[in-house]
Amino acid sequence: MKVDQYIQPHFQPIVGSKDNVTYALEALFRLRGADELPPSLFKRWERSGYVTVMDRAMVRLLADTLAGQRRQVRIAVNASARTIETIPDEYFAELCRLAQVVYRVIVEVTETYPVRNVDALARFVTRCRDNGMYVAFDDCRPPHDFAQAKFVQAVKPHFLKIDGPLLAECYDTANKEPIQEVMRLARTIGAVVIAEWIDTLDKRDFAAACGATMIQGYYISKPKTLDAWTRLTGATRSSVPMPA
Repeated sequence: MKVDQYIQPHFQPIVGSKDNVTYALEALFRLRGADELPPSLFKRWERSGYVTVMDRAMVRLLADTLAGQRRQVRIAVNASARTIETIPDEYFAELCRLAQVVYRVIVEVTETYPVRNVDALARFVTRCRDNGMYVAFDDCRPPHDFAQAKFVQAVKPHFLKIDGPLLAECYDTANKEPIQEVMRLARTIGAVVIAEWIDTLDKRDFAAACGATMIQGYYISKPKTLDAWTRLTGATRSSVPMPA
């Protein structure tokens, strides 16, 4: 069964926290006709291993869809750690095809599947870096591995994305320390920090005050289908400093 026909990506911008300039669009996995993907469904795919099929299909569909756009856009796409560990070559081949039709590929490693092979993930990040791609850790919050110094320094992703519920909790309690813990960790590896779940101006200002240089959330835009976008913007003039 060709699963690509059941997927309809939705795109959400990632922008500078101070200049609102669009840096990239995150391609979010959605089933055709649905605005959300139930987290329980994705977790079942990870447990069964079927996530490797869906992760490859998503990247393949993006490459096919964006090939005719002729727009220099940075595209972020989610990938399970299980996919990276079990089919690294096959998945990387799909990423390389996508990289040929966009300005830059950013692979967001999701937090829902425990990393069992840190060396394999580190090799994947190095492979991406050597081929002009970036890697982000999604939903970073202590005490998850994605916010632990030894783990992060071993893998060295280019971006750390602050967990949305963590940011909301810190905002509600006016406690910046958990976010600043992620910020300090990011500085040790030269990573850029992205704050998620930004749905108000006050939260945007809070995230910027904490040191996040990029933001993402409903305050900027809800995820939209490709047809709903009047244009895709790959910001090449953003003032946000980029990782090496």
